[in-house]
Amino acid sequence: MKRLFVIFSLAIASLWADDPEQTLGMKNGRFWNNLSVPPSITTKTGSGEETNKVVFLVGLIEGWKLESLTKDTIPAKEALAWRGGPESTISDLAATVTAVYKDTENQPLPIGWVVMGAFAVQRGDTTRDLVFMALRKHLSKMMDGQPRPAAELDPTDVIIQSHKR
Repeated sequence: MKRLFVIFSLAIASLWADDPEQTLGMKNGRFWNNLSVPPSITTKTGSGEETNKVVFLVGLIEGWKLESLTKDTIPAKEALAWRGGPESTISDLAATVTAVYKDTENQPLPIGWVVMGAFAVQRGDTTRDLVFMALRKHLSKMMDGQPRPAAELDPTDVIIQSHKR
């Protein structure tokens, strides 16, 4: 009976195991790289996978816009972090995020963090190498098991401070 209880307990615990497609409760590069549709579905503009990524980004950006419209104030650093480059398109952003996640060490980074980093690169504020190295370091610090206030999870300062030298 004890053995059955132990096996049952282990089985239940495995159901609540960490989701490898999430980091700090947010979707990450593993999720991004797995966005796809059946091969029989394509669009006039490209593959279904490409379309899913663009649609995901539109939802993310529209969600941020909605939040900014419903808040009394938005910190200037947030407004800057979510501003893309003047000539960039949503397809450009999707291509940049995909390129960032091709590097395996970037896959644990939350998608929102990568998008803000990609915007900084598009604006010319930083380089891809600098911003994503800084974000990996920030994530490593956040994952060290030490209790921290939620405000410390915010990667905005890390992105802004990763400017070109």
